[in-house]
Amino acid sequence: MRHLSYFFAFLFLSYLPSFSQTQVASSKKVLVASGTIKQGNFELHRFEGDGERNTSSASGPGFVSAGGTLSDIFTELWPEVEFKISRKFGEELYTLRINSMAPLDQSVLDQIWKQLDQRPEFVTSQTSQNTTGNCLQISSQAQLDKSLYTPKNGVLKKNESSKSRIILEGYTVEELAEKLSQEKRLGRFFFEQANSAKVFSFSLDASSLDTLREGLKSYGVILQSCNRTIFTYEIK
Repeated sequence: MRHLSYFFAFLFLSYLPSFSQTQVASSKKVLVASGTIKQGNFELHRFEGDGERNTSSASGPGFVSAGGTLSDIFTELWPEVEFKISRKFGEELYTLRINSMAPLDQSVLDQIWKQLDQRPEFVTSQTSQNTTGNCLQISSQAQLDKSLYTPKNGVLKKNESSKSRIILEGYTVEELAEKLSQEKRLGRFFFEQANSAKVFSFSLDASSLDTLREGLKSYGVILQSCNRTIFTYEIK
C-alpha cells in the first residue's frame, strides 16, 4: 500500500511542471501601418498567431484606441461614415491607436486613409453620394429633459430593444438615430444638431415611420425627411 502511495505521489509531482507551463499565450501584434496625423500620429497593429487577443477599446486625454476587425474599428470611431472592407480582411483582428489632441473628425480619417493606401496590402478609395433619409430634430429640450437617464446600480447604458420595439436607457439622441439606422427596416436616420453629452431613456414603437414619428413627439423630438451626403470609405 505504501509503494502504491509513493507511485501516485510521483505521478502528481511529475505532472506539476507541465501544468504550471500551461498558460494562455498572447498573440503577436505586428505593426502594419503608422504615420502622422493632425497634432499627432497613429499605429495600426494586426494580431497574428494563436492566443489571447485584447481588442478592447480605451480612450483618455490625447489618445483613443479600438480593436476588432477593420470594419469594427472604423465604424466605432466614425459611425457617421459607411465602410466597405474586402472579405480578405474580414476575419483578421487589429488594434488602432490614435494619439492626438485634435478632434476625431473626418479629416483625421482622411489622413489615415491616404497613408493606408501607401501600404502594399491596402488599396483604398473614397466616394460620396446624396441620399434621402430621416432626420431627428429636437423641438423642445424641456420636454426631452423629462426623460433624462440617471444610472441605476452602476448601469450606464442599456439596450432592451426587440423586433419593432426600441427600448434604450443611457443613450444620446445621436445614438438613438444610429440605433434606428442599424435596424435598416425604416431607412437611414440622422441627427441634425450638435451632439450633447445628455443621455435619455427611450421607449418607442418603430413598426412604421408613422408610429415612430408619433412616439418621438412625446419626447420633444420631430422626425422629418431630409437629404444627406453619405461618405463611403473602401479597402480592397
